[in-house]
Amino acid sequence: MARVLKAAAANAVDNINAAVMDLKKKKIRSLSEEVKIGAHGKPVIFLHPKDCGGVLVELEQA
Repeated sequence: MARVLKAAAANAVDNINAAVMDLKKKKIRSLSEEVKIGAHGKPVIFLHPKDCGGVLVELEQA
């Protein structure tokens, strides 16, 4: 369980919009055009698995 929580914390970003802009510059696609409000009430965006080694990555604003 500690490993899961540590991994989840690693995906939290302070400014999700800046992170998305940086990822777009690096040609990493997201699954949606815009950041949306996630299940925890925080802004989230999912990155395309083809650009992330086959892993669906969720970024959540801290």
